[in-house]
Amino acid sequence: MFKFLGRKRTPDQLKVELKSALASQDDKVIANILDEVFQMAENDPGAENLLGWGILSACEFNMPCTSQYLPLFLQRFPWSLMPVKVEYAGYLAQTEKHDLATHLAREYLRILNDAGHLARIGQLPIQRLGASKAFLIMTAAYTHVGARSYSRRILEWAGSLPLDEGYAVHYKNEIERLRQELQDNRNSQIDGFWETFFQSGANADKLMQACQKMDCELLARRVELIEGNMRFLPDFKVNRAEMLLLVVDFRDSDGKVIHGLS
Repeated sequence: MFKFLGRKRTPDQLKVELKSALASQDDKVIANILDEVFQMAENDPGAENLLGWGILSACEFNMPCTSQYLPLFLQRFPWSLMPVKVEYAGYLAQTEKHDLATHLAREYLRILNDAGHLARIGQLPIQRLGASKAFLIMTAAYTHVGARSYSRRILEWAGSLPLDEGYAVHYKNEIERLRQELQDNRNSQIDGFWETFFQSGANADKLMQACQKMDCELLARRVELIEGNMRFLPDFKVNRAEMLLLVVDFRDSDGKVIHGLS
């Protein structure tokens, strides 16, 4: 990988040839082109968008090579506005890696928000589609651990934004599915524990243990941090602003790693 030795092509030429390779679903040629664009990106920051477009296009065709390029892109461009992160999050959700899927979806929405793009998402077709999918994926870990009302609020927020019209149906169907699942007494009880926590910070220890048992270590850490914020920051609320906060690691003056929400 990244050992392209042939003639160098311009970005426009690469895009044309990639479209042709996608049309014929030639995985080897697609991989060779993506390798060349990766090399180009080392010296040309503008190649990021071409690379992101190429990977996303290959994903649409379900090309096998995408499994290796998705994580590579995220390593090279962790804060990219191209929704490659969302595509990878979708893959993780499908393989039941709910915790990391939710984390990456949230991270992408935060990237958009920090760039001022979420406020004008209707004007940005590529990011609009990415955000539409990210909101849906962000519910993965919450629904998995039983916080269905929180998932519903994520989808209600998404439904209030000018996102992709096709996803409005997905949001509506998922909200209805969550409503039906909450008719079950056990599901309703677990959801109640979560709702009490989101309002007061109570039940934190039990919910952290439950998250850990269900392979949601990132969410467990988030629960711990939310509980701490509620104890020491009286104005802290679990609202839409909280939905976009990220769990971050930093070092104090003694070099000790500290976790926080930012």
